[in-house]
Amino acid sequence: FKRHRVDAAAECVHVLFEGCGLGKLGLPTDEAGVLERGLDSLDTRMQAHFDRARALAEYLAANEMVRNVRYPGLSSHPDHAVATGILEHGFGPAVEFDLIERSAGKLFDALPEEFRASPAGGATTRLSAPRGKQGNTIRLFAGTDDPLIVAATLDNALRN
Repeated sequence: FKRHRVDAAAECVHVLFEGCGLGKLGLPTDEAGVLERGLDSLDTRMQAHFDRARALAEYLAANEMVRNVRYPGLSSHPDHAVATGILEHGFGPAVEFDLIERSAGKLFDALPEEFRASPAGGATTRLSAPRGKQGNTIRLFAGTDDPLIVAATLDNALRN
């Protein structure tokens, strides 16, 4: 029995799109087609982000150089039971964690540029430092890239 929380504005937009169709938005046919294909595959693409975030959170939780992994999909998260009851399709693409022995800036120096230069929400997993490069907190936004390659790259950077 999942509880549904609905954003009223999002629900109104959904009703408007459903009622008028994309063709009635005044977009050129090719743009409307691209938008429609994007919306048709959105749930599948987002599920891929969620699945990869869960896999990376599990990896980080087992890594001895990482502490305090914050991801509601982990049973160790204080809101895991609540999140499990509310979130239907996964726990989101964002994982936050703290490094034990190094700063975010030092980790970023050891990682390939694409982990910092790619936009969050894209195909490439992206890392940021919400408390600055001197802090030890990292926020990871899982992309649709292979989580085993991401985990191996992170592991190499953490060990250097």
